[in-house]
Amino acid sequence: MKKIAIIFSILLLLDLVLISKSDQLNDLLDSLITGASDDKINNIINYLRNILNGILDLPQQELLNLVEVLNLLNSMGIKVTEEKLKLTAQNVVLINGLTNGIWTAKLGYFSLLPDEYQKRLSGVTDIEMETVTGIQTIRNKRQTSNSTKKCNYTTEFDVRDKWPKCSPFLNHVPDQAFCGCCWAMSTASAYTDRHCIERDKKGLSTLRTANTIFSSYELLSCTPKGSCRGGSPYKAWELIKSNGICTGSDYLGDGGCKPYPFGPKNSFPILKDCYNKCTNKTWGVPYDADRKNYGIFTVFPFDFYL
Repeated sequence: MKKIAIIFSILLLLDLVLISKSDQLNDLLDSLITGASDDKINNIINYLRNILNGILDLPQQELLNLVEVLNLLNSMGIKVTEEKLKLTAQNVVLINGLTNGIWTAKLGYFSLLPDEYQKRLSGVTDIEMETVTGIQTIRNKRQTSNSTKKCNYTTEFDVRDKWPKCSPFLNHVPDQAFCGCCWAMSTASAYTDRHCIERDKKGLSTLRTANTIFSSYELLSCTPKGSCRGGSPYKAWELIKSNGICTGSDYLGDGGCKPYPFGPKNSFPILKDCYNKCTNKTWGVPYDADRKNYGIFTVFPFDFYL
């Protein structure tokens, strides 16, 4: 628990916005506006190596990825200072020293976002203990009635190992852009995963298509008191239980009845009202026929949000 507390403290420090005058890094990034060339990219990579020297040693591919991230942020009007880059790199190293290889922190897009942008992504306004089937009580550790019995617990469970045919769903991580809708997106993703799992239990295969992805945008726009400024995952589950949910892919998929409309560069997404019709005019299935409720509320995986 102490390590977890330290890691979260570090993540809070990453939110600091460091303001400084325009530096050479941003001048180099600005040069990409007129067109990227191998020479320009190599100049930026060499400059990044110098900045991170003695802090974080990145291989060539990760440096290329970092250039893409910095260029994307620059195109959005977000200037990452050298100080911010160094501080984030230092904390990446510190975090990786605490995780014991269980997971690896990276110097990337989200860690380099300014504080105001990161806050916009944290959209859970309240976390209730209720589930859609009633009150969730906290269970004590089970004890065996006979002290001679040995009780073995499974300490590790990976849903991808249990239902490998659903890996295309389980491994997919959608991009919520700059909308604080993790509460809606995680619920829609969990419901989509559960749909595949329930079919797999019956020996049915499920291809990941626009017909089998359920709409986070439906939950975002139609859940009571939900918006890009936050919402309740419990209320999102309640909406599915009472009204069902239509199909809708993420922004890149652009398929289904109500696909997610906000792209990564959309800094100020405008949420429209809830309508009982498909927003995708090319979708051939009417809204009422598309909307489903499979009643899958009590199986893994649960929704997860930060």
